[in-house]
Amino acid sequence: MKHLYKFSLIIVAIATYTFITFGVDRSTGSPGGKTGSPGDNGATCTDCHSGEATPQDDLISSDIPNNGFIPGETYTITAEITDDAAELLGFELTAEDNAGNKMGDFTITNETETQFTNGDKAVTHTSDGIEPSGNSNSWSFEWTAPDQPDSEVTFYAAFNAANGNGATTGDNIYTSEMTAAIDDVGIDEEESIAKMYPNPATDFLKVEFKQSTARQLEIINTRGAVVETVQTDERKITIPLQGLKKGIYFLKEDNTSLKRFVVL
Repeated sequence: MKHLYKFSLIIVAIATYTFITFGVDRSTGSPGGKTGSPGDNGATCTDCHSGEATPQDDLISSDIPNNGFIPGETYTITAEITDDAAELLGFELTAEDNAGNKMGDFTITNETETQFTNGDKAVTHTSDGIEPSGNSNSWSFEWTAPDQPDSEVTFYAAFNAANGNGATTGDNIYTSEMTAAIDDVGIDEEESIAKMYPNPATDFLKVEFKQSTARQLEIINTRGAVVETVQTDERKITIPLQGLKKGIYFLKEDNTSLKRFVVL
């Protein structure tokens, strides 16, 4: 019994030494606040790993159009890193406005390899999401823009290309960022339209204007394409919606007024 007791103490001592020496195992994801962003005070993986962070372009990509994101719309964001010497690859990514405030909302689309961190305002890898394919790894998830953004959005990410030695030494740390502007179609809004209802809509959309005059209305989808055009000089009109797919649209009047509505 004494030998068993001594053996147990040895195991505890080894475990304690390992914890103190190597620190917390980050293979299960970043603790949060390590993206290198202004809102994270510039902190990166180097807070726990030796070395300096190396800035690198084009490690973040998205399907946000070149003319910018539309407020309230959802986009796919991808973080991807390549390192020939890495045994394990991890990351953390966040989105901020020009003042360093967290911007928009993330949605996890692959729970096996990605998860939330930093109060759900950032995304990081899981323990199953660190194995590289060849010499690279990538993670994708969704980001929904705020309905009333104050500025453009910048995505910040830090990456750890780990050598797999179980310690915090010998790893390569990278940072990257990507900025997207606000699409003018989503913010150019004047109040010549007095009422627009119901919203969300199904079969029709009723529109009331402040005055009667000849005008052209365009229904625009989230990609900026005009899907329907209406000519009217009436103060009140009803627009049929049977030909539109479910989703988010914008009603634009003569390049001066724009309103957002949803088709169910």
